Amino acid sequence: MDLQLSAQLVPLVAPVAMFVAVMLLGAGIYRTANHGGLIARKRLSAFAPAPSGVVAMPMIEGSPLLKHERFSTFGLLDRLLHRNERGHRIALELARAALPLRVGEYLLLRWVLGLAFAFIVTEKSKALPIGLIAGVAGYFLPALYVRYRQNKRVREFDDQLVDALTLIANALKSGYSFLQGMEAIAREMPAPIGVEFEQALREIRVGGSVEDALGAIHERVRSVDFEMVVTAMVIQRQVGGNLTEILTSIAYTVRERHRILREVRVLTSQERMSGYVIAGLPVFMVVALSLLSPGYISGMWRDELGKIILSASAVMELVGLLVIRKIVEIDV
Repeated sequence: MDLQLSAQLVPLVAPVAMFVAVMLLGAGIYRTANHGGLIARKRLSAFAPAPSGVVAMPMIEGSPLLKHERFSTFGLLDRLLHRNERGHRIALELARAALPLRVGEYLLLRWVLGLAFAFIVTEKSKALPIGLIAGVAGYFLPALYVRYRQNKRVREFDDQLVDALTLIANALKSGYSFLQGMEAIAREMPAPIGVEFEQALREIRVGGSVEDALGAIHERVRSVDFEMVVTAMVIQRQVGGNLTEILTSIAYTVRERHRILREVRVLTSQERMSGYVIAGLPVFMVVALSLLSPGYISGMWRDELGKIILSASAVMELVGLLVIRKIVEIDV
């Protein structure tokens, strides 16, 4: 009995152990190859220290602090990623999600998860199509997590934006400068807005302009509300005006917009949950039947008519989910 249990656990434990070994090997190679870079960053941190307890944000291309970013510790892979726009796009996505990963590490994680999911599900269900679907799902799982982190971070940033604008406006009323107001935000407010303004201050200290630093925050966060702040700042610096009144007006507009958005989310919560349940139930049933009773549904994969039915069902499920999301998505 113990031997049978061990034989059943080996196909499940082996991919996990392989994944852990690959990650540890990659971490060791990274620290060995980048030892000098680690020492340099430690020395530079004395002049532009990151907030305590917060992981430093990855920087986007074009930042005054970083003109050339390495996407991988392997030279060949780094050159390949720099030849097209995909490497820069992925680096920007990771920066928006506040994940301290290089592009090469992120791509390695996606491929390892995809292969592990495909191997485990294929061994368990004895159905190659199910394994391929699981592999595709495992490959896109990190991308979904990155998108989740981005959306969560934007919501947190927007929730803190009103307080940040009020803090800057009060600082201007008290006779302080705009940069001193930014320093107050970086010092007193938590992440993510405190971390973003701290990084903007570092860029200004090494020669960047205020407009470029605020624009870099918008590129990293992609907040519609903060875009209004950046636009107002650029216009005010070009044509003049009362910056205190402008920031106070924007803070009021953002506060009212958030109130309406919360009301809309409450009114559409049932419809959104219904769409997710309806779209996920068929997929859950197919996977569950494939794992619990492989012979019950395996005929659908072998028969041509069954493949057509399953493909048409998947397309209709996807279309239905997109339609439901479009219906409950209300712009404010």
